[in-house]
Amino acid sequence: MLAIIREIGIFIVIAQAVLFFVPGETYVKYVKVIVGIIFILKLSEPVLSLITGGEWEAIVEQAIADSEQYGFGAHLPETADGSAKIYREIEEEIKRRLQEETPEEYEIRKVRLKEKAGREGVYTGIVITVLQKQETQDSADYLKEHYGRLLGMEASDVEIETVGRG
Repeated sequence: MLAIIREIGIFIVIAQAVLFFVPGETYVKYVKVIVGIIFILKLSEPVLSLITGGEWEAIVEQAIADSEQYGFGAHLPETADGSAKIYREIEEEIKRRLQEETPEEYEIRKVRLKEKAGREGVYTGIVITVLQKQETQDSADYLKEHYGRLLGMEASDVEIETVGRG
């Protein structure tokens, strides 16, 4: 309990410092809204931990993953020919197939095709976001090689983003 009070106190001090250095009065109200939202979330953290039995972080991560899966925050804009939907379906199919071959200590959260710089619609690789469920000695290089073999790609064309507790 003391740790939570200490964290909230530190947050208040940092928030006041940020408000002091905000350039111009027009931005102060926006910064106050953001600080207020963060403050409410910090205060609700202990309550959420009690209600969910300490698993509230996993619930938030799942909500974010669900919102990305169902279109909120999608990175591909809709096009007249519907190609964005096709690319999202391809990404979901790749995600599903790779998850079958993923070690147990990992869970694939997101798969995104990587566009070639300066060339819209030309894809040169893949970005795989992986949740690390437990501490492991596997490195991103191992996962790049593993997924590269499964996809028939060079490991250099695969990027791994690791999120989670590990």
